[in-house]
Amino acid sequence: MEKIRALIIANFRWRGRLNRSGLYISIGLFYAFGLLALPLQVMLAVAISLDAAWLAVGLNGLLFIVGAAMAWNLLGAVVRRLHDRGKSGLWLLLFFGPHAAVVALISRIPLSEQKMFTLAMVLGMVVAAPFLVWGMVEIFCLRGREQTNCYGPDPLATKAGEPAASLP
Repeated sequence: MEKIRALIIANFRWRGRLNRSGLYISIGLFYAFGLLALPLQVMLAVAISLDAAWLAVGLNGLLFIVGAAMAWNLLGAVVRRLHDRGKSGLWLLLFFGPHAAVVALISRIPLSEQKMFTLAMVLGMVVAAPFLVWGMVEIFCLRGREQTNCYGPDPLATKAGEPAASLP
């Protein structure tokens, strides 16, 4: 339990390195906290159906805070994973920026413009897909740098015969 707590704290700070197993655990924790937020979402739906506006506003605010904390933690884990690869967190802009720009552009095209919409979808995928695939391979598939880099020591390095550390 202490390792999980240390992982969450390190993810919130966005510093240091994180190996692949730590990233997968962080993603699992993201989903677990999402399940814990489920009762709040059910209460929000009930509050809306009962026209309890004050309760709905409070629950919306609470869900926003929980969601922001979950997103910050997951984003920190991905940035730390990039640090393990020897890259800055700014690489996320290259990996996912084109996709976000394409989605923003396509969302502005009216659905009545079917040909323009289809052309934008195809061109958007041609532009964004290579960056998305590259980012996913970098983050989820490739091993981190074995030596110490400017972000810290190798999280899998062993010290005097001890087993390799798998978390923070």
